[in-house]
Amino acid sequence: MHPVFLEIILFSLLVSSLAAIWMIKKKQINGQEFWQSFL
Repeated sequence: MHPVFLEIILFSLLVSSLAAIWMIKKKQINGQEFWQSFL
């Protein structure tokens, strides 16, 4: 596996997790409800 590809995956996971935390704090919604709407 190319290192750059791995970095892109880790970066996207970091961004998505930060976005999830921000949305939960912003909307004050349940985490389970968020993941159900996200998926």
